[in-house]
Amino acid sequence: SRVLSDVEIKALWEATDALGYPYGPLYRLLLLSGCRKLEVGLAQWSEFDLPSKTWSIPPDRTKTDSAHVIPLTGAMIEVLESLPRHAGSDFLFTLSGRPLNDYATAKKHLDKRMGEVPPFVIHDIRRSVRTRLSELGVPHHIAELCLGHAQQGLHALERWATRLRVIVGGSAGGSVISFKKETFGSVSKAQ
Repeated sequence: SRVLSDVEIKALWEATDALGYPYGPLYRLLLLSGCRKLEVGLAQWSEFDLPSKTWSIPPDRTKTDSAHVIPLTGAMIEVLESLPRHAGSDFLFTLSGRPLNDYATAKKHLDKRMGEVPPFVIHDIRRSVRTRLSELGVPHHIAELCLGHAQQGLHALERWATRLRVIVGGSAGGSVISFKKETFGSVSKAQ
């Protein structure tokens, strides 16, 4: 695992032009978003709300098993607007209507076009984005949220807010999240 240098990131970006669709724009979205390979590679048009400038990755494609909403930057929208639409497929990146599955071959083509760059794996792009966010002075918790990393404190406070609604108003406003004994000890619902 490593972080790509500025020179390597520039080489990667330039190599995406030579790769063309579908892997070239896929790599650009990886660089722009810091998302995981399959979060981008299996993205579907129905996940994007371009007028609201958001991308909602469903829980089944995130490592944390919770939805991840990404604000779309102008550069991301530019990449999205350059993509072809395929009849009968909702995938952004597709070959013959099916999602991509040959990332290894695409990575070899990328490496070849990047020139003399020390070996790296696709996930190193994500590490590079995270490192650059820190270098830009983005607070730790904001950088972690940008990448969709679980924020345990946030989840605990969400659970508490649900319980508090029950205590003060008698209704959780939806489903009540029960506390697990092993995590928080015994909690009486009658309190």
